Amino acid sequence: MTLTLTKREQVLGWVYLLLQMLVLPFVVTLVCVAVGIRSVTTINVICFILNALLALILFRNLLQQSLRNRRGRWKETALTALKGLGLYWLVNIAITWLTLLVEPDFGNVNDASISSMLGESPLLMTFCVIFAAPLAEECLFRGWLFTGLAKKSIPLAYAVTCCFFSAAHVLGYIGSYDPLTLVLCFVQYLGPSFVLCRTCRKDDSLCAPLLMHMAVNALGCILL
Repeated sequence: MTLTLTKREQVLGWVYLLLQMLVLPFVVTLVCVAVGIRSVTTINVICFILNALLALILFRNLLQQSLRNRRGRWKETALTALKGLGLYWLVNIAITWLTLLVEPDFGNVNDASISSMLGESPLLMTFCVIFAAPLAEECLFRGWLFTGLAKKSIPLAYAVTCCFFSAAHVLGYIGSYDPLTLVLCFVQYLGPSFVLCRTCRKDDSLCAPLLMHMAVNALGCILL
């Protein structure tokens, strides 16, 4: 891969990772409650938008590199994203089948949460799910984490990125659901993360994984 991180991006990536996974949701919730905002949906919308803005600021160099890499080759990028989307559904079907073997009544808690918030605020949450969340997550996980680790070891890059991506989708539910449900949710996100990493590597940019991630979430919104 030709995508490269500056020293500044390498350091700020760790700061952003901690902010996104641990600090930001807690701080935003405290501030919102202090000013009288108690809607879980509103708090999540603010987090989504702040994460996307931070990603644009911190990883603008990676995004610019991605656009330069794909200049004049958008058909290839679209095809790579489409292939990734097909592989995603195959992997997702397989993982869903396996999780249902373990727990027949299993339901993804993050999907249930998103579905509830979509019902409360359809327009804002649709924007956040389709545009804001993929932008923040692809910049952080595929752009910063996978790209940085791939320079040292491709298998390590896949393993670490998939684990962090999965953890980011279940950390907020620890204590609210039983351990088995959270483990199964964690496992469900490993496959999609692997496919997104593969798509990033194939395209040598964040463009294809971004398009694929947006398409997956858009279809998810329709189904939810």
